[in-house]
Amino acid sequence: MRLAAYVNSENIITGLKQAGSVKLYDRDEKDWNEIAYFDMDVNGAEDLEHLHSIIKGTVAQFENCSILIAEDMTGVMNAILDSVGIKTWKSEGNVYDVLDYVAAEEERELLESMAVAPEPVLQGSECAGKFHINLVETLKTFTKLNSREILLPFMMRGGYKSLEIICEHVPRWLENDAEKLNVTIHSKTLSKNGIRVVVVPKDGGASACSSCAPSVPLSSCGGGSRRKGGCCG
Repeated sequence: MRLAAYVNSENIITGLKQAGSVKLYDRDEKDWNEIAYFDMDVNGAEDLEHLHSIIKGTVAQFENCSILIAEDMTGVMNAILDSVGIKTWKSEGNVYDVLDYVAAEEERELLESMAVAPEPVLQGSECAGKFHINLVETLKTFTKLNSREILLPFMMRGGYKSLEIICEHVPRWLENDAEKLNVTIHSKTLSKNGIRVVVVPKDGGASACSSCAPSVPLSSCGGGSRRKGGCCG
């Protein structure tokens, strides 16, 4: 991974309007090494267009790097950096004390963004169709997701008879969309902090168990009945 930082002559991270330069760092198996540096005097900008040109010209030299660390910057500078694909981190202190932390956070965010959204877990048999999810713990782990992104795909897909959710409060979107989703919501405050919410489809729901499929009249197998999706054996 490569990271860029705006530092002064003593390798202290400083603000973009202060005296300094942009240095590019690469990490080998053990250490961070400075591999390039660039001057970027934003105070010499005559107008917004010139400022954009100065910043764009500098970051164009960031080979395989899309992150810039600085102590502070104006909103305009941040917007320009964002427009050219550079993510900014605000930090301070010696740059070598910060690089490992920024790299670890970036790697964590990347892994999190690649992770598949968690789903409620089946409790007991498939025929019972009871599912459970601790939304409080799930949101702590998957910080970029919200309750709607976690629960709605599961609920829209169906295949459950009840869904138990442990949460801090009943999600507002769930209360608002209950009629549209054709579900009833029951909630109970737990002895500890949190709420137990049970969502039940108004039509009784269904399970993923094939042996629980309802029977329908049989017209082509010699009378009797058969389950949906199959024939009498």
